[in-house]
Amino acid sequence: MRYNKMIRFLRKPIPLFVFSCIVSIGTLLLYNIPFFNFVASNTNESIGGKIFLLASLVIIMLALNFMMTYLAMFLLRIVGRILLAVFSIINATAVYFIYTYSVMIDATTIENVFNTRYSEASGFFSWSLWLFIIAFGVLPALFCLLQPVVYGKAKKLGIYCGCSLVVILAVASMNISQTLWISQHDTELGGLLQPWSYVANTFRVISSQQDEQAEEIMLPDGQITDDEKAVVVLVIGESARKANFQLYGYERNTNPLLSKQAGLKVYQANACATYTTAGTKAILEYKDTDDLYELLPNYAFRMGVDVSWRTSNWGEPPIHIDEYLTNDDLGEIYPDEKIEYDGILLRGLRERIESSKKNKVLIVLHTSTSHGPKYASKYPKEFEVYKPVARNVEESEKNVGMLVNAYDNTILYTDFLLNSLINTLRSMEEWKSAMIFISDHGESLGENNMFMHGLPMRLAPKVQYEIPFFVWTSDNFRDYKSTSGGESSGMDELPVVLEQHYIFHSVLNLLSIKSPVYNKDYDIFKLKDGTSTNALTGSKDSIEAELLDIGEMPKTAVRQPDAHFQYAVYINEDKPASGEGEMDDVKSVWLANERSGTVIKVCVTNPMAEAQWSRMSGKVADGVDVPITQIAAADKAMIIPVDLSKVIVEGCPDGRNIWTYIIDAHAGTAIQLPSTEGVVGCNWNKKEIIAASYGYDDDGRYSVKKAYSIDGKFLRRVGEKERE
Repeated sequence: MRYNKMIRFLRKPIPLFVFSCIVSIGTLLLYNIPFFNFVASNTNESIGGKIFLLASLVIIMLALNFMMTYLAMFLLRIVGRILLAVFSIINATAVYFIYTYSVMIDATTIENVFNTRYSEASGFFSWSLWLFIIAFGVLPALFCLLQPVVYGKAKKLGIYCGCSLVVILAVASMNISQTLWISQHDTELGGLLQPWSYVANTFRVISSQQDEQAEEIMLPDGQITDDEKAVVVLVIGESARKANFQLYGYERNTNPLLSKQAGLKVYQANACATYTTAGTKAILEYKDTDDLYELLPNYAFRMGVDVSWRTSNWGEPPIHIDEYLTNDDLGEIYPDEKIEYDGILLRGLRERIESSKKNKVLIVLHTSTSHGPKYASKYPKEFEVYKPVARNVEESEKNVGMLVNAYDNTILYTDFLLNSLINTLRSMEEWKSAMIFISDHGESLGENNMFMHGLPMRLAPKVQYEIPFFVWTSDNFRDYKSTSGGESSGMDELPVVLEQHYIFHSVLNLLSIKSPVYNKDYDIFKLKDGTSTNALTGSKDSIEAELLDIGEMPKTAVRQPDAHFQYAVYINEDKPASGEGEMDDVKSVWLANERSGTVIKVCVTNPMAEAQWSRMSGKVADGVDVPITQIAAADKAMIIPVDLSKVIVEGCPDGRNIWTYIIDAHAGTAIQLPSTEGVVGCNWNKKEIIAASYGYDDDGRYSVKKAYSIDGKFLRRVGEKERE
């Protein structure tokens, strides 16, 4: 009888509000005691401050777990129940290993889980593990799965979740002074917080693996245009903010050496983001984009430049070069050098450059000199000029002046390193040389109780995105453009404030790389000998076709959908067909650089052009050369993105077959592919065009696909015959 009453009581429906409160409190008490133990043991707050911090974390955790539980149950119903049940079992397993083996559920642990075989994992199985999972995982999971719930109306969802969010933001804002402490212990805190530890770190591991496997969108080929010996050293600063550089008017003498360097050019600049991954990507990419295009070191390496990446940092996008050296790697080469300081990145640099077998060298130094929160650990003792310094987070929070002293010493050390680098390059008289320094983002040093970096750009204070950007070049290497007096710039002027994407194009200029993606408007230097480094930026001497002003293209020309970078193809109907069903219309194809306002007339169709089928017979036929005046039709066109001088033009001049041409707009040459059904696909990473043709056999009509190079050469057959 009592058993039946208990069953009826447990099966009694409860409001979703009560259910979410139970799950939230249970998650805190069952799975997060190690988290609060760590906080209590590792904060140096007073008793009152420690109680306030712990109480704040309890409130935030309860509100967050309540909100997520309510959302999952209301929106996902049975799926939400299953997720909560699964989380309960995983939470119990994670906490067991935390208690038993003193592990943290960080990204490394998740990677180990993914890479562990069953035979290895089974060694951890024990009765204590299974009992723990049953008591603290399975029973809560059964509650989540079986407890009847009254969901209520959507209005309550908005009220409860909205109030939870307000509470979270309010309590978090009252603890903004804890930013430094949280930054110092973020790995431990994140590894002990359930269920967020394994959820967040699983996403981090998967994202990291995807980044490693991600295929960059390849940029079109370029070429090195001279044999002059030239080296560029690009130094990427870490958390270096403009406000603390003497070069920008800071009252302290933080740049005693660079301020005396002859020929140092100092620019005002803003970062594109306030965290390392995005800031470094912006420095290395050719334009502001969310896509992963080929980065500067990868592109330069593929074009034949000798590239070396040296780093004491992390968080950069995928780098695909032969020589990638961490400070640990350099420490093995130079065991007498301390790897914790960035001076090791400069060790042996002169010998490395002079031993290169190539005339163009790019060195990238990804530093960590001003990385917080322990700034005092980033420089050798002799650079501790400003004292006293904060040596731990607690001292930094209590005395911002000591924090600033330590940070300013990192700028002094940066000054020493860059000055040494410039002097080394200046002494290499056989090489034209340049040093470029730019930071990934800035840093907050206690202003308005803000520390470190990482706020969204729309909320970030100026100190988190105003960055140092200065350049030194050897004599007679390149001339600098002038800076305009206003926000906008003239033809050969730079705006007052630059951004990180100027690096890519300026380095291409310094290394004499001719490339279709080069944008002279994002180059801080004048062009060598006053000429452009690519055909469609205004240099008429670099192309065989006539370069026209874009205004000379007919206003009726239709822009084709497949544009790439600043380039687009247009088709204009110059002369309509003479009558219905006639195919004697005449069209012109135009290749435009919409950024520079120039255009090339690629071809004009000729309705009397003859087919070249007899010259393309055979199963493995290549495309054939045809005069540019013998393009029969142009119904659509597209740019070949891996060679922006080439355009694919297709048309149907006989009402039956699609004629496909590859036209080199600069050379004025054309190739017709042995295809009758047109282009059906492309693989630009392999520089392949997939075209289809039809044929007949005893079973009737079929279609077959073949791959061709962008030069019209047959590569292979793709798949089997396809029947209609």
